[in-house]
Order: sequence, then structure tokens, then C-alpha cells
Amino acid sequence: MTDTSKYIRTGFFENVKGNDCVLISVDIQGLLEIEKAFLQLSKGSPLIDFSILKCLDQKYHVAIKAYNDTTNIGLKQIDKGRFEWRLTKIKW
Repeated sequence: MTDTSKYIRTGFFENVKGNDCVLISVDIQGLLEIEKAFLQLSKGSPLIDFSILKCLDQKYHVAIKAYNDTTNIGLKQIDKGRFEWRLTKIKW
């Protein structure tokens, strides 16, 4: 059996039930790491670049940068395979 523990996987899928979407799949260790990133954003960190997360699976990922913003814009594609996730500190 292959050891697949400690992972965060992200992917972009076009036209899922009429909408484009980014899916995030994690195991428990990946969930804890993402929770820590969201907590940092909720405490005022200006930016978290998902590419620096230790559990990120290098084979299955899209580039996501999460920002603290003054408005809740949400997740948007800024270029092919590159996304920005902009929410207020309260929303994170």
C-alpha cells in the first residue's frame, strides 16, 4: 500500500453543473495545515500562498494565493491555473 498521508490536493474543473470550480481534497494532516492557514488569515496575515504549504501535493495542484481584503470577492481565476482567494479578515 502506498503512503498517501499528509496531502492537500487542488484542482480546477470547468463546467461542473454549469459552473467552473476549484476542488480542495485533504487528509487529516492537510486539513490541519489548511486550518492553520485560514486561522493566520483571520488574525490579519495579509497573504497565504498555498504553494508553500508542506502537505501540498506537487502533482495535483493549482496555484492559489489567499488574501485578506477589504471586501469579500471570493475565489477568482486570474490566469490559466492561477487563482486569488480574497476575503475579509472576518470571513476567513
